[in-house]
Amino acid sequence: MRFQLLNYSILLILIYLVVFLKIDTFHLRWWDESMFAVNTYEMAKNGHPFSLYFNGVIDISNSKPPLTVWVQVAFTKLFGYNEVALRLPSAIAAALSIIMTFRFTQRRFGWVFAWLSALVLITSQAFIGFHSARTADSDSLLTLFTLAANIYFFKYIEEGKSGQIFLFFLFISLGFCTKLYASLLFVPAYFFILIHHKKLKAFVFSGYFWSGVLLLLVTAVGIIILRDLDSPGYLREAIFKDAGRIFRVIEGHRHTWEYYIDNLIFTRYAFWFLIMIISSVLILINHKETKDRLFVDMLLLICSYFSIISISITKLEWYDIPLYPYFAIVSAYGLKTILETRFDLSNLNRTTVIVLIVIFCYPYWLMFRKAQANTIPNNEKKSEASERFLFKRSNGKSNLEGIKVYNSNWEGSLIFYKYKFREKGENITITRTADFSLKDKVLVSNDSLYDVLKSKYQFKLLDGNSA
Repeated sequence: MRFQLLNYSILLILIYLVVFLKIDTFHLRWWDESMFAVNTYEMAKNGHPFSLYFNGVIDISNSKPPLTVWVQVAFTKLFGYNEVALRLPSAIAAALSIIMTFRFTQRRFGWVFAWLSALVLITSQAFIGFHSARTADSDSLLTLFTLAANIYFFKYIEEGKSGQIFLFFLFISLGFCTKLYASLLFVPAYFFILIHHKKLKAFVFSGYFWSGVLLLLVTAVGIIILRDLDSPGYLREAIFKDAGRIFRVIEGHRHTWEYYIDNLIFTRYAFWFLIMIISSVLILINHKETKDRLFVDMLLLICSYFSIISISITKLEWYDIPLYPYFAIVSAYGLKTILETRFDLSNLNRTTVIVLIVIFCYPYWLMFRKAQANTIPNNEKKSEASERFLFKRSNGKSNLEGIKVYNSNWEGSLIFYKYKFREKGENITITRTADFSLKDKVLVSNDSLYDVLKSKYQFKLLDGNSA
């Protein structure tokens, strides 16, 4: 018991340092994070639990169901309307995904394998960072729910307990309430895995299967219909926009089929990509061994999800987030196989600990440094300069009552800060027109808008370097 407690304590410390620490030290980002933040504030204020609003208007452009917003509303009720409360659901979901990966592999393959898989996941660049563990988006929650569903699916394959089928569908339903059809992209793999293990008939003819299907259908149809009743047009948006991403480009996010492979190689999984390829080859070579069949099933899950997002016309880099727990498990297989040619890894002894430290010390340091720096590209720093200024002033005494933010870009993050300042009793205004009066205080970060002000007004620069 003490040994188990020690392992989990060390794991929690490692998770905290890269997932939670300094999660409040950078401004709320453009696009999805700010969209969810605004949706959350307005849902908490307007009493419409099944519809999303943005700047006072029904928002069907965010076609995701409201589960993420519900969770964020709950956290803002507990901790206030701020960056931490909005990001905590993603951070907690990522932490739970790491812990579940650790526990799942430890119970099947031992402590060494558990540490290998967890440490690979913790040091995966895409999994820890913006649009995943450390920002207020929906992908981290989706990853948690699909991982939980797949763990129960594998438990059923191993143990044959019918009750696990219902739990599988329960988490698939939660995934659907988070990000619609993205929760269903593993479905082709389920079919092949069940056939491979000769359990398709038992799975389908179980009463838990049909009760689970009913739960998924009622949840999916119910959440869509309830939102459509309050937001006319949402049903069409959910069907033709979200499902239509496979067949047509949405919002200009068009890339070639190898887009995700390139990302994995060069940035998102660069440290472990070669290990994963070697691992996959080793798994296929050893696929007839009983103990290795689970890894073949993992490869089927990866192929199913990865193939669908790769053939889809619309692509965004974070669509691959739900795959990283399986990448980590597959990579751990190769690492352990290779290391066992030189070391005895049967137990978590002093030699094993030294080997783990040598392998993961540098990648973990890189991930820790990246998480603490919260670095964004220089061009994005420039674009989001007003947001960065407001972020710095929003904590503590700000004295920005009545300031007007002159802006021509995306307003999502600015609206978040308008609401955050409102909760502090200060009012700021966002405007797209240069119509100002004497004594107005104006915040501007766009060079062309600054030139407009210079051409129309004489003014005193109060702060030119705060962002």
